[in-house]
Amino acid sequence: MRIDREKIGLAVLVAGAVALRLIGLAQLRHTPYYDQLVVDALSYHDWALRILGGDWLGRQEGVFYQSPGYPYFLALVYKIAGVGYFWPRLIQVAAVGVLVWLMWALGRRLFGPLAGWLAAGMTAIYGPFVYEDLMYEKTSLTLPLVAGCLLALMRGRMFLGGVLLGLGILLRGNLLFFVPAAAVWVWIATAGRPDGRPLRTTGRYLLGLALVILPFTI
Repeated sequence: MRIDREKIGLAVLVAGAVALRLIGLAQLRHTPYYDQLVVDALSYHDWALRILGGDWLGRQEGVFYQSPGYPYFLALVYKIAGVGYFWPRLIQVAAVGVLVWLMWALGRRLFGPLAGWLAAGMTAIYGPFVYEDLMYEKTSLTLPLVAGCLLALMRGRMFLGGVLLGLGILLRGNLLFFVPAAAVWVWIATAGRPDGRPLRTTGRYLLGLALVILPFTI
């Protein structure tokens, strides 16, 4: 019975987080901030349009002056749903539901059930998160990827952890600093087990990472 209550409570929390942002999105559509993009948001939008125009290899950009993940995300959404300001934001709102679940799972695994509920609850209602999730901004996509990477590594799914971290790096380049730290942690955690194979396990993590990052590096 306890497990059922947890599932119901978590579903309510996720739905509440999404509903809060949908209300915000409905209000945002009646303000100039909805379609008047400036600074980074405008550069992401313009870059996405160039990708749609055929420059999908980024030749006009040369060496990427910003992390390329978000413009390519926008270009994919524009390609499927048409150029507009609604669908990218709606996907970001949906990503929040995933983040709330991930924060619950991480907190629960690391520090116990109470920590999981506190982490998920604060993620759901934290004001700056609500704001960022409605903007043309990469934070709302980066956080689920980072949280997913951590949970995957803790569960021993090293290749998946590397892939998720690689996607996060494409959105926010300074996550590269986490790559060696995670590799050391994977090695030590695996070497401490009787059946551990640290070289193979760390290699799977790095392979997943490289498959995502190397095409953009090249």
